[in-house]
Amino acid sequence: MIAGTLGIIEVRETNPIIKKIVGDPEVANYKIDLSISTKALNIIYADPKDKERLNRLIARHSIELVSFAAQGSEETNTSDMFGYIAKKRNGTDRRCHIFRFKD
Repeated sequence: MIAGTLGIIEVRETNPIIKKIVGDPEVANYKIDLSISTKALNIIYADPKDKERLNRLIARHSIELVSFAAQGSEETNTSDMFGYIAKKRNGTDRRCHIFRFKD
């Protein structure tokens, strides 16, 4: 759904009930480093052009709050993408985080 919204893949028909629950994606385009360990996923700002924010932690998701993670596939033209779903610490909300990377 999100890759289609961004024009990366062909838009697929989405169940209107699911679309209402999920809502519209919030898109941000940052250069980041994604660090994955057995304890957490850390998103760190990595654009050397912005010295003030360089190496600043954007988000940290403890592994116990991550319910799903996967890499895209060649079949869907998303092999350069990685995503995961994590609960907020209070457990009331889930967010899907998707990253597109370059080698």
